[in-house]
Amino acid sequence: MAKKNVFKRSLSLVLLLFAFVQLANSQQLKESIIDTLSFQQIQSVWKSDYNTYSEELFSLHIAKARKENDTLQWANAHRMQAWGLPFEEAIENITIAFDLASTIKKINTPQYENFLLLTHFTLLGIFYNNEYNVEAAEEAIKTYNLAVKTNDYDVQILTKSILADIKAQFGQENEGVALAKQNLQYITENKNVISRFSMLYCSSLEQLGRCYLLAKRLDSSEKYIKSAIKYTKGKNELFEDYQHLVILNAKLEYYKGNYRQAKDTLIKYLNNSNYYSYDFSGVSMADDLYYLASIEGRAGKSDLKITYLERIDSILQNNNYPLMDNTNIIYQYLLQNAIQSNDTLLEKKYFNRLVYYDTLLTNTHERLRGITLHEFDLPLEEEEKNTLAGIIQGKSKWLNLFYIVSTLLLLGTVAVYFKYQNTRKKLTAALNYPVVQNSTALDKKVILDNKLNQEVISPILSRLEVWEKEKGFLDSTINQKDLAKQLGTNSTYLSQAINLYKGQNFSSYIKDLRITLAINALKENPGLAKEKSMIQLAELFGFNSLSVFNKAFKSKIGVTPGVFLKQLFKTKG
Repeated sequence: MAKKNVFKRSLSLVLLLFAFVQLANSQQLKESIIDTLSFQQIQSVWKSDYNTYSEELFSLHIAKARKENDTLQWANAHRMQAWGLPFEEAIENITIAFDLASTIKKINTPQYENFLLLTHFTLLGIFYNNEYNVEAAEEAIKTYNLAVKTNDYDVQILTKSILADIKAQFGQENEGVALAKQNLQYITENKNVISRFSMLYCSSLEQLGRCYLLAKRLDSSEKYIKSAIKYTKGKNELFEDYQHLVILNAKLEYYKGNYRQAKDTLIKYLNNSNYYSYDFSGVSMADDLYYLASIEGRAGKSDLKITYLERIDSILQNNNYPLMDNTNIIYQYLLQNAIQSNDTLLEKKYFNRLVYYDTLLTNTHERLRGITLHEFDLPLEEEEKNTLAGIIQGKSKWLNLFYIVSTLLLLGTVAVYFKYQNTRKKLTAALNYPVVQNSTALDKKVILDNKLNQEVISPILSRLEVWEKEKGFLDSTINQKDLAKQLGTNSTYLSQAINLYKGQNFSSYIKDLRITLAINALKENPGLAKEKSMIQLAELFGFNSLSVFNKAFKSKIGVTPGVFLKQLFKTKG
């Protein structure tokens, strides 16, 4: 503690000197201060007081790095500066940091790898805090792999915590809970070797409570949120964590039906401007406002609810409409209110926002599941399998290996058998019954629950049915923009119609129309397959690529065109 106080006093003198330098405009004194400060001291100030770093030391950091010809420290200054800036400026600083680092010719590998790790982690934090969830997930995986490579366990834990949160937000609640549990167990078991145990332990408790809350498992959520609040009390270094936990607990109280308690807490922090000083985008505030709006709505105060929702819309608009929780509910209510008020301009605005968020949410779900499954979940599972195999080998190598291989072979055989049976059923059904289009469309009664949908979407659907009957989808050059033009609408409304009523995105919808027609046409006229090559068949039904044709065919009925035709000829005799 004494050393820390001495450092603070000496630092104050340095900063006073720097202020004098600015006033006197003396290059000699400025260079003297640059020589006096070490990079380690500068980084210590940044860790303890970002504002002091940003306002007083950032330019000194760069000047010192340039004077000492240390490009990596120059890049590091921009990385450190990025943490506290609004999104666009933060991204600009990270880009500069990467560009500077790429010019280094003689690289100290450990230092450079550490710089890459911290810079990717900073970029992850920027994306995550500004609700760029897909980009955050991609950056989290890069960061995690770098942390594994450099044995940085703290960053591994933080990165997995962020991935757990993103998973829980976007339809993978159980996976998010499992990942957060894994983190908490690891932190608890390795308490003595984790450098930032207190912060990471508190963060993992909070994250697990949040994941359970998103999964609506309220008892489990309460257990971990209460534990985290209890852990933070009396710890000054965790005061900000305590505040976030109090807000999270207010949302838990909302879901438990304790609306008055939830409202009092949310109002208290909403009126505390210091609490949201970290929230450059305002999205955290927007999320808190949603709960207040819902509480006022339940109390019958619809005017106050609308005020809160319009404030949320303003925040989202100022941030180019990022994806946050409950956006669909927000804009459905605003749209209904605009319809009841006969406000045509607001009807159009909120309907477009609803379409936008429907599409964005669907795409985000799909992209995140693909990213996390193939780039994180499967490699992590493989890594854990390898670790387990090493333990087994050390204990009882051959016997355990035999059991594992036997079990895997048995499971593999069972899986192959069930897959074969399933494929056989699909093929039999395809040969004996008409193949129909895929559809996971929503309930039309629910969708047409406002006059704007009836007026705008219904005519599009009617024209779309005529287009289907005329087999317009066989045009291999058709795209969403061209089809929208043919149907006398725009891409947004066409996308809405296809997503809601066909249960597919545009690309899947077109492929499904083509492959459904192809299978039924080949059953009616098997001679087509004898007259034409496989690529000619693909082109006949609107496919530009044989591989896409084969993939669509197999996805539809479980077998390739070749297998289907072979069985078809056998059946026809």
